Parts: sequence; structure tokens; C-alpha cells
Amino acid sequence: MALTGTGNALNSLVETARRASRAGYPDEAARTWEQVRKSVPDHPEALFFFGQRALAQGDANGAVQLLARAANAAPNDALIPLNLANAYRALGNPDLEQTALDAALKADPYCYPALLAKGALLERRGLSRLAARVFVDALKITPAEERLSADLRALVARARSAVSDNTAALDAFVESRLGNLRKEHAGARLSRFDECKDELTGAKKIYTQQPVMLHFPQLPAIQFYDEAEFPWAKDLEAGTAAIERELDALLREPEPGFRPYLNHPDGVPLNETAPLNKSLDWSAYFFWDDGKRINDHCKQCPQTA
Repeated sequence: MALTGTGNALNSLVETARRASRAGYPDEAARTWEQVRKSVPDHPEALFFFGQRALAQGDANGAVQLLARAANAAPNDALIPLNLANAYRALGNPDLEQTALDAALKADPYCYPALLAKGALLERRGLSRLAARVFVDALKITPAEERLSADLRALVARARSAVSDNTAALDAFVESRLGNLRKEHAGARLSRFDECKDELTGAKKIYTQQPVMLHFPQLPAIQFYDEAEFPWAKDLEAGTAAIERELDALLREPEPGFRPYLNHPDGVPLNETAPLNKSLDWSAYFFWDDGKRINDHCKQCPQTA
């Protein structure tokens, strides 16, 4: 939130109030925020604190008054209208609740709690299809559930259920219109058409390549290839027992020769793969490495090689 007012004394009071709130001393924080308001009556952060406090104490009308003033003082802060929407919901005013949520999303289109709340509001108003669309957007940007509060986790569960229900309803509607066409093309391979339909209804995600290092152009976005395209795979599968025997023997060796599959130099940004770098938790026993045959490994597992 933006600070208003001037002087080191005011800044010191604001920081003291913030520390008291973070430490779990709401009464001390309230006394300090009152001192801030004596200097700056419409200080947005102070108004926000007292608005939240009023709402927690069951005073939705008082919360609306304070949070509306805070929103006017800090129009680019999404959290203020989000809490204002909560106050309007407590008062049973869905029109103003939606107005407040729209204001929150105008300030920050990626405010996922506001998106989740808007989806829930639309669902309560009977606009299930529109709610599902909003929920889809919310779920794309909502963090992992272990990072969410209990109330947000419940909203996420509701969002997933609503999206699933909407997808099933849309799929059933489309299928009801395709019945005769499917009969006309009985026996035809319709897998590509079905995948297209499932992507349209939201029943399926199309996976495209997202390489870390090298993008090889013009690869088809096929999630699972048809076995018929790989006739040699049956010979490989037939050797499963032999591969398992050689692997078991290898694992009994005191130093079998496995090494980390990821071995990037230090200082390279790795994102989600960082824990696996140089780790034997994801290791490999190479028969070929950078185009060179590793003869000792091939001799150790001749049938696999």
C-alpha cells in the first residue's frame, strides 16, 4: 500500500503498527494506527486495518464505511476492494459485492482471491457457466494448495468442482448434437476429432513441447502415440525380463556406476529442477553418452545394450 503523510515520525508509527500486526498484537496495532490517523485521517493502510477489524468483529456496516474510504485513498490496491466485497457479502448485497470485486480485478487482474470470490458469487447468482469461466482463469494462477489458507483451499475445491461440472455438461450437450454424425461415420477413426472436441469443452489439455534447452521445430502435439507407429517396441517389451535381471545384478554391485542424470554447472538457473541437479535421486546408467559408447557398461548389461 502507498504511504501518505510526511515525516520520519509518521513512517516510524506505520512501521510499528505493521510489526504489531505481524506479531499478533492487534490491540497494540490499533492504538498505533489511531495515532497515524490523527496525523492523516484518510491514511489508507490505517483505514484498511480498522475496516478488516470491524468485519472480523461482525460490524459489516462499519467495515464498509472504513474500507470504502480506504479504497478512495488507494484506488490501485486490490486487497481493499476485495475486503470491501467481503463486507458487502456479509450484508447480503451481491450487486455491490460484484462491483467491489470488479474494482479489485481492475487494480490487479491477477488477484486470484478476487477471481475465486467472483466465480463463487456468479455461481450463487445462478450463472454457472460464467462462473466456470472465471474459475478456470483463477485456477491457472492460484498457488499450490499448501500455501493457501483454509478458506481459499475450500474455494479452490469448489472452483475445481464447478469447472468439472461445467465441462461435463458442455460435453454432454455437444455429444447430444453429434449422435447422428457419429452413426454416419461408424467405424471411422475419430480420435483426432474427439481430441479436438475435448479440448474445446475443456475435458482435455493439449500438451505442446516446452523444452528447457533446445526447441526442435515442427514436432506434433501428440500426448500418447499409437503403438502401431512403433512396431519395434514389441521386441523391446519382450526383453523386459532380461533387462530386469541385468538391472538387479547391477544394483547389487558395491559401485554400480550410476551418476546424476542432471549435472549442470554451479550458478545456472534451474527453477524446479534445482533439487535434482547433481543428485543420485534421479540417476542414470549410461550405455551411450554424448555420442560415445561406454564399453564397460555395455559389457555389464549385454542384453539390455
